[in-house]
Amino acid sequence: MSYSGALTREQFMFQEMRITARMKLEGLSDQEIAQSVFEDNLFQYPTERVIKSKCRACLKRIECIWDMPTIVEVLASGTYREAKQACFIAMMCQSQLLAEFMVRVIGEKYRNLDMTLTRKDMNLFFQYLMEQDEHAQAHERSQQQYLCVLQKRGRELDAVLCHVRSAAGSKRVYPGLRDGSQEQLCLDFF
Repeated sequence: MSYSGALTREQFMFQEMRITARMKLEGLSDQEIAQSVFEDNLFQYPTERVIKSKCRACLKRIECIWDMPTIVEVLASGTYREAKQACFIAMMCQSQLLAEFMVRVIGEKYRNLDMTLTRKDMNLFFQYLMEQDEHAQAHERSQQQYLCVLQKRGRELDAVLCHVRSAAGSKRVYPGLRDGSQEQLCLDFF
């Protein structure tokens, strides 16, 4: 998976993801879901272009977690808190940038029982990223936009994340790191 700027435009889309997951579990095809969302304006967006764009984004995220039926089911019909966690997992599965941020920054902070997230933490993450990845170096100007998005996600994180810890006993393990490190991010949302 390569880095993408989609995180800056696609937002969290919790209600949209929940609607899409329910329809997908009912057995509807992607085309049927898109048609229903568009015709009935299920997402309540003002323009056709935005409705279609958000629907495509939701379908892509659902596709990323489709091999994890428990996550999809929790997203569709779990409690509000569990469903938000499942939605966040879908974002992580779709965005390498977010997954690495969660592993390298948030995961390390939780392991150290440090519940603060500062701009310095994010700047250090992007500095590391730019040192490791040529593609990230080419997008250095986008760093401020990513920082704003990650700050917003950091605030949302308090509401959606139960536990971040090292490998043992989790429901889902994200090897996530491209440098061969054995560090893993585990999310246990029950």
